[in-house]
Amino acid sequence: MGAYMNDLSINLSLTPELSGELNKSSGMLAYIKEAYPVIEDGETSNLCAADRKNCLAVVARLKELKTGFVAPAKQIIAQAEALFDGPMDNAKAAADHCGT
Repeated sequence: MGAYMNDLSINLSLTPELSGELNKSSGMLAYIKEAYPVIEDGETSNLCAADRKNCLAVVARLKELKTGFVAPAKQIIAQAEALFDGPMDNAKAAADHCGT
Protein backbone atom coordinates (compact mmCIF):
# COMPACT_ATOMS: atom_id res chain seq x y z
CA MET A 1 0.00 0.00 0.00
CA GLY A 2 1.24 3.48 -0.84
CA ALA A 3 1.97 6.15 1.73
CA TYR A 4 0.29 9.52 1.48
CA MET A 5 2.58 12.37 2.45
CA ASN A 6 0.58 15.30 1.07
CA ASP A 7 0.47 18.37 3.27
CA LEU A 8 -3.07 19.67 3.20
CA SER A 9 -3.32 22.89 5.12
CA ILE A 10 -4.76 26.35 4.74
CA ASN A 11 -4.45 29.58 6.65
CA LEU A 12 -7.50 31.81 6.69
CA SER A 13 -6.40 35.27 7.78
CA LEU A 14 -8.88 37.79 9.07
CA THR A 15 -7.51 41.02 7.64
CA PRO A 16 -8.35 44.43 9.11
CA GLU A 17 -10.44 45.14 6.00
CA LEU A 18 -12.42 41.94 6.37
CA SER A 19 -12.84 42.55 10.08
CA GLY A 20 -14.19 46.01 9.30
CA GLU A 21 -16.73 44.55 6.87
CA LEU A 22 -17.84 42.03 9.50
CA ASN A 23 -18.26 44.76 12.10
CA LYS A 24 -20.49 46.89 9.86
CA SER A 25 -23.56 44.98 10.95
CA SER A 26 -22.78 44.91 14.67
CA GLY A 27 -25.09 47.78 15.62
CA MET A 28 -27.62 47.55 12.81
CA LEU A 29 -30.39 45.75 14.67
CA ALA A 30 -30.16 47.98 17.73
CA TYR A 31 -30.20 51.07 15.51
CA ILE A 32 -33.20 49.89 13.50
CA LYS A 33 -35.19 48.95 16.60
CA GLU A 34 -34.43 52.31 18.20
CA ALA A 35 -35.02 54.38 15.06
CA TYR A 36 -38.24 52.60 14.08
CA PRO A 37 -40.00 51.20 17.15
CA VAL A 38 -43.27 51.80 15.30
CA ILE A 39 -43.83 52.90 11.72
CA GLU A 40 -46.71 55.34 11.88
CA ASP A 41 -46.39 57.53 8.79
CA GLY A 42 -45.16 57.61 5.22
CA GLU A 43 -41.95 59.48 6.00
CA THR A 44 -40.90 56.94 8.62
CA SER A 45 -41.85 54.15 6.27
CA ASN A 46 -39.66 55.62 3.52
CA LEU A 47 -36.72 56.07 5.89
CA CYS A 48 -37.10 52.53 7.19
CA ALA A 49 -37.28 51.20 3.61
CA ALA A 50 -34.03 52.98 2.76
CA ASP A 51 -32.34 51.54 5.85
CA ARG A 52 -33.71 48.11 4.98
CA LYS A 53 -32.11 48.41 1.55
CA ASN A 54 -28.78 49.29 3.16
CA CYS A 55 -29.03 46.35 5.56
CA LEU A 56 -29.73 43.96 2.70
CA ALA A 57 -26.74 45.36 0.80
CA VAL A 58 -24.57 44.53 3.82
CA VAL A 59 -26.00 40.99 3.88
CA ALA A 60 -25.21 40.56 0.19
CA ARG A 61 -21.67 41.87 0.65
CA LEU A 62 -21.05 39.59 3.64
CA LYS A 63 -22.32 36.56 1.68
CA GLU A 64 -19.91 37.44 -1.12
CA LEU A 65 -17.01 37.84 1.31
CA LYS A 66 -17.90 34.60 3.10
CA THR A 67 -17.88 32.67 -0.17
CA GLY A 68 -14.44 33.97 -1.08
CA PHE A 69 -13.07 33.55 2.43
CA VAL A 70 -14.08 29.92 2.91
CA ALA A 71 -13.42 28.75 -0.67
CA PRO A 72 -9.78 27.74 0.00
CA ALA A 73 -10.84 25.76 3.08
CA LYS A 74 -13.58 24.00 1.13
CA GLN A 75 -11.03 23.12 -1.57
CA ILE A 76 -8.66 21.63 1.03
CA ILE A 77 -11.52 19.61 2.51
CA ALA A 78 -12.46 18.32 -0.95
CA GLN A 79 -8.84 17.32 -1.56
CA ALA A 80 -8.63 15.62 1.84
CA GLU A 81 -11.83 13.70 1.19
CA ALA A 82 -10.56 12.71 -2.25
CA LEU A 83 -7.50 11.09 -0.65
CA PHE A 84 -9.81 8.45 0.77
CA ASP A 85 -11.91 7.79 -2.33
CA GLY A 86 -9.38 5.71 -4.28
CA PRO A 87 -8.33 3.54 -1.34
CA MET A 88 -11.97 3.01 -0.33
CA ASP A 89 -12.85 2.05 -3.91
CA ASN A 90 -9.91 -0.40 -3.98
CA ALA A 91 -10.92 -2.00 -0.68
CA LYS A 92 -14.53 -2.24 -1.80
CA ALA A 93 -13.50 -3.76 -5.15
CA ALA A 94 -11.32 -6.29 -3.32
CA ALA A 95 -14.21 -7.20 -1.03
CA ASP A 96 -16.57 -7.46 -3.99
CA HIS A 97 -14.12 -9.71 -5.81
CA CYS A 98 -14.20 -12.17 -2.94
CA GLY A 99 -17.97 -12.17 -2.87
CA THR A 100 -20.06 -12.46 0.24
